[in-house]
Amino acid sequence: MQTNIFSSLAIGLGLALSASAQVKTEVPEVLPGAKPATVEHIKIHGAALEGNLEGDAVDRDAIVFLPPSYATNKTRPYPVVYALHGAYVDAHYRTIAKRTSRGLVGHSMGGYGASRIGMKHSDVFGALYIMSPCCMSARGAGRGGNPSVEAALAAAKSPEEAAKIPGQATTLAVAAAWSPNPKNPPLYLDMPTKDGQVQQDVIAKWAANAPLASVDQYIGNLKQYKAIALDVGDQDGLRVDAKKLHDILDSYGIPNTFEIYPGKIGRAHV
Repeated sequence: MQTNIFSSLAIGLGLALSASAQVKTEVPEVLPGAKPATVEHIKIHGAALEGNLEGDAVDRDAIVFLPPSYATNKTRPYPVVYALHGAYVDAHYRTIAKRTSRGLVGHSMGGYGASRIGMKHSDVFGALYIMSPCCMSARGAGRGGNPSVEAALAAAKSPEEAAKIPGQATTLAVAAAWSPNPKNPPLYLDMPTKDGQVQQDVIAKWAANAPLASVDQYIGNLKQYKAIALDVGDQDGLRVDAKKLHDILDSYGIPNTFEIYPGKIGRAHV
């Protein structure tokens, strides 16, 4: 299924993905006579990241895969698949700059991004491929905070130091994205618990960013897509929420394909 959903799209853009801690996945054989694609390593400048308080890099590494005919057929424009990060590409490559010639894909956190961006921007993209999406449901804070974790976070002098606290990297990433606070240095974010108490305003912000909580607002947009596909491993804890998104789309009569394949970590790690 996932090998042909974007069969008409000729160019792919994606970030390099880690191959650590993955379940072995069979790599398809190269088709006889297939010509090699050209791979370019480029830097993308993220204007939206300029001056960010966490000091995240503004220039990001990206990989562009060009079809064999791109170099020889110098006047032909091509459709393009964006693996989540897609700024400045239409201006530098011969892409067909319209929604029906753009596909958006993402894996894990990128699957979350593909779902949220896809829901909001059917005016930009014409096809979605959501792989092992994380962070789909509204996240709670439990019954209270962990005093030792709160103490460690309070003692942290930088985001890098805080990220080293066991089990907190993902939570900190979520907080930085969903509950930023420019007046709360050095992490510049609000956590869902403080002094052992649940912060309901922070929980509300997190819930507002959960695709499963907001998808009903974007049904009109989702109906504009030419193709939507989801997949996830049968040993992946993310399969439950991925199935929920599939069921919601089905309930609204939105055509989509959904596959559960053998494995834990998604195929995008190959």
